[in-house]
Amino acid sequence: MVLTIPGTIRLVGMAGKPSVILDHEIEAIQRISSSGMAAAPYPYMCAGQKVRITAGPLAGIIGVLSQVESNYRLIVTVELIMRSISVELGVSDVTLAA
Repeated sequence: MVLTIPGTIRLVGMAGKPSVILDHEIEAIQRISSSGMAAAPYPYMCAGQKVRITAGPLAGIIGVLSQVESNYRLIVTVELIMRSISVELGVSDVTLAA
């Protein structure tokens, strides 16, 4: 059994079935880990998810992530009086809403 290999804690998977992690993804994680750069886990976000703005003058507002412009920019749509308004935010300015 794989879990008996020293240093193995658990398998990556979903619904009790192991998942395949591509070699280039493992290599990217290893490069980030050994780079010496500050890195921390961050929640995966995609369009349609509710997010809470956590920084700046809009902190506390909850909206729907409508578009991911790049690795660093998000468009959040906030419903207001049956209208929508979009604002462009940095990825570090939002978190997933509960």
